[in-house]
Parts: sequence; structure tokens; C-alpha cells
Amino acid sequence: MYFVAFLGILVTVSAARLPPISGAPTRPDEAGPIHLNEAGPMDPERCCAPAQYTTHLSANIAGVLDTGKLSTIFTKGRVAYDSINELIGREIIVENLSNGTEKVIMDYNKLKGYYITTKQGVVKCQKFALEGKFPQSCVPDDAVFIGQASLGDRALVADQWYITKTEDSHTTHQIVSVKTDGCVDLSSNMRIVDSNTGMELQSDVVYWYDFKLGIDDPGRWFKLPAECEGIKVTKLPAQLRHSLGYDEKLKLFY
Repeated sequence: MYFVAFLGILVTVSAARLPPISGAPTRPDEAGPIHLNEAGPMDPERCCAPAQYTTHLSANIAGVLDTGKLSTIFTKGRVAYDSINELIGREIIVENLSNGTEKVIMDYNKLKGYYITTKQGVVKCQKFALEGKFPQSCVPDDAVFIGQASLGDRALVADQWYITKTEDSHTTHQIVSVKTDGCVDLSSNMRIVDSNTGMELQSDVVYWYDFKLGIDDPGRWFKLPAECEGIKVTKLPAQLRHSLGYDEKLKLFY
């Protein structure tokens, strides 16, 4: 196991009206995406990820700045997912912490999360509240099946799903690729747009790799350092609000 680098590369591009996602299914009489509530007769069964695993990821995250332009960050990380014990862990190396480390532990048994940074040997910990139930990593019931794709001579076959969700004033469009045999996440292409104007607010492209079943070292992922003991719950750290896949359940691209 090892920490992976967080690349703080910033690129600015103009925000613009764009199609929801290339390849998303559309109605013949409309430009908008189809959103079905029931599976089609030829759809594969919706599936859930294995109960315990670790995986690496690489992501390209773009969000709108106050200036109206997009800030793009390229990053790599590693995630531990444990639905049996309802724990999620994530860690990366952060260059803006002078090669320090950033770690997140989410404990849904206690509905508490921890944001832990280490810089030049100094460990700091913040505790925040979690809401709701453990976020199971499953293909949603209302996902639209697009089709299958294969890598190589059918060495790896993946199901392609289109997911959309509207809440408040924005709409999320997402295409996910999931390994047909085993329901392992492979990639995600997501865009968040203003529901009224169509203006792009955020764009994320994520790839998962080096998937391994089980949690080989639970202590490494989920044991809290002494600095987290006895601290009070505070607001969610600002760094996490702009982090990978943040939403109301703080999924963090598990």
C-alpha cells in the first residue's frame, strides 16, 4: 500500500452551455435526456458493489469559480469501502500541504466523520456529523441501461448506465461503467448543470483501478489517531465541500 500524489494543476476554461453528456439517451422529439423509473426488458439486473474492497482512483474535477470560469484539478487517491461495518476511508497526498497527507474516515455506526491532515509531522483532526444511512454503492433503480462495452477480446465486459437527478436548481447527468461480472466500478463521467440556464457548474471524470476484494489492513484505514479523541463536532471542513464527489451523503467517490 502507498499514498498517491495529489496533483494541484489548475486550468481555467470558460463555462458554457453544453449537451448533458455525450452518449446519453435522448427522446426523438427532445434534446433532453430520458429518465426512466423502471428497467427495460433487456436490461441487466441492477447490482451492488462487493461488501468490502479497496481501490485506487484518478479524477479530473472541474468547478465554477466566482469569476464564472472553471477550475480543473487532476488528482489521484485510494478508497476503502466496508459496507459490513459501515465504514468508508479515503487518503491522498496533498501538495499544498508540503507533501503532507489528507485522510477522511466516515463511520456511519456513530454518524461521525473525521478529516485528518498531517504536515511536517503535525497531525490535525476535525470531526463532523454524517446524515442518513450508509451510502451503498449500487446501480440506482432508475438508472437507464445504455449498453455494453468490452476491452480487448472480451477480456473485460462492462455495463453502461445513465443516471440523472434534479435537486434544488441543478441537475446531475452521469454515465457510469460497471464491470458486468462482479459489479466493480470502472469509470464515471458526470456533469452538473443549472436546471434553468443549462450553464455547466461542475464536471467530473473518474477512473477506478487496482481493485482488491476485502480490507487488508482495517487499522490503517479506520483507526483514529490520538488527535481525534475528545474533539467536538464542528461544521464540515470547507476542503471536503469542494472535494471528490461531495453531495448530501458525502460519497467522496467511493
